[in-house]
Amino acid sequence: MVCHDDSVTLGAPSSTNELQPAVMHLEPPITPPAPVGRARGLDVARGIMLVGSVAVNTWWDGPAWFEHAPWAGIHPVDVVFPIFVTLTGCGLAYAYGKRVLLAPTLRRIVILIAVGILYNAHVQWAVDGRVDWGTLRLFGVLQTYAVVVCIVALLHLIMKQWWQWLIWTVALAIAVTVALHAFAQRCPGGVMTPTCNPSGLIDPALFGASHIYDGGTSGFEPEGVVTMIGAVVSASAGATMGHILRVRRRPGWASIVHLVGSALAVVSVLVLTTWWVASQTLTMKRLWTPPFALTIGVPVVVALLVLHLLLDSGPWSRWGVSRAMTWPLVALGRNSLLVYFGSHVLSLTLLARPTLGAGSYLDTIRMGVGGSATEPLPLAALAVAVWAAIAGVLHSQKIYLRP
Repeated sequence: MVCHDDSVTLGAPSSTNELQPAVMHLEPPITPPAPVGRARGLDVARGIMLVGSVAVNTWWDGPAWFEHAPWAGIHPVDVVFPIFVTLTGCGLAYAYGKRVLLAPTLRRIVILIAVGILYNAHVQWAVDGRVDWGTLRLFGVLQTYAVVVCIVALLHLIMKQWWQWLIWTVALAIAVTVALHAFAQRCPGGVMTPTCNPSGLIDPALFGASHIYDGGTSGFEPEGVVTMIGAVVSASAGATMGHILRVRRRPGWASIVHLVGSALAVVSVLVLTTWWVASQTLTMKRLWTPPFALTIGVPVVVALLVLHLLLDSGPWSRWGVSRAMTWPLVALGRNSLLVYFGSHVLSLTLLARPTLGAGSYLDTIRMGVGGSATEPLPLAALAVAVWAAIAGVLHSQKIYLRP
């Protein structure tokens, strides 16, 4: 992240006759926004999210209420990736707030999509012991992440203000909701189901049923085109708050009131939008509907505001949590992409590959640390400690792995 220094402008002295006493007229100094640096609040938010994500990845045989909701509703596992995407939107507001570099962004998107496809090939190999390119799934979380980055980056070519992003977020959420509601009228009972939903029509038509989730047998693709649009709603909500927070104002109650007032206006509008879209369509992760995106996104943007006030801006940042106390979370947050997707890959590999006896490598490790299917905490604690240590070493060396 590049820091931009803004200079203070002073009025020049008025011209005088040499025989007259020199008089200097100074205009009141303009207090500029403080320079934009690393957002510690954002990094800490990412770190907290990653602790939950890494822990969740170790409990692969949790109860039904914990795993992904089969269709409508929200279960604990459903919230992790949307939180990550909302925080990504906030981070992209910082990254693209001044300018958008198209070549590096394009390279990043291509790498993310390529790695996402390779990840799917790895999953197929881990489960089946081979890679079948004829049935390889083309969608995935990395591909969704790449599309979100692409769209949010391009939108930054024309939108730089928080109110523009708020209008866009609300308009997109309403438009998608209206489209989903209209589609549902074609379904039995006027409600979308796994056998009657837009993903079941769009994704197989574009990519072939053999290349989507469960070979198309589930009737939808949870990371398909419809879901990607919902993910953009999440990222846009994060970008809206990011544009409020990214310009650091100098400490002072007037600045704090202005910042909090803008943020609360955003939250109020998003809450009202959430209420309306939830009355029109299902709240669900499987299709990442707008009410789902905003139900997760609103608490995240509130948390971003609170952490910003505590750690980055205003009087509270002076008395707040010390940098030493937040250092492990910042270390995780600075390498969020590596930890988030790396923990997925590692857990899946250890789970899918069996040991010489019964069970998987992950089962063996879990029993070794005293855990069980009903006691996930020992393995979760070990996984969090390992990834925190990796992130800490990289952070201490200022190494941040990203495309």
